[in-house]
Amino acid sequence: MTDGSKPLMVTDSTQLMQQGIQVASVMWRELCRQTQWTPDNVSLVCGHQVGKVHRDLLFEELQLPTDKDFPAFPFLGNCGSASLPATVALAEEQGALRPGDNLAMLGIGSGINSAGFAVQW
Repeated sequence: MTDGSKPLMVTDSTQLMQQGIQVASVMWRELCRQTQWTPDNVSLVCGHQVGKVHRDLLFEELQLPTDKDFPAFPFLGNCGSASLPATVALAEEQGALRPGDNLAMLGIGSGINSAGFAVQW
């Protein structure tokens, strides 16, 4: 940017995070309804994660224990839409994801959209 540059966009990141979590909550309830899954029978969660605060708030809202999370953000950072497949690949490579596991793949985007996949590995 130059001295004469102006921001192209201003974002209320706290509000964006809160609204994204609410959308994810609706998605999670529907995913659980369709699959008959509960937080208890989810073996592992891999998702698009911005950071620890966001992950903790999301897991609290979804009533998922954070020990079921495979966090990749501490060493990958926020790598956008590549986060979800990269995290699943790392979980499998590191032995955190095993045959027969119930894997919840969660993606929450800042366009305030959400996708969830229930996979029996």
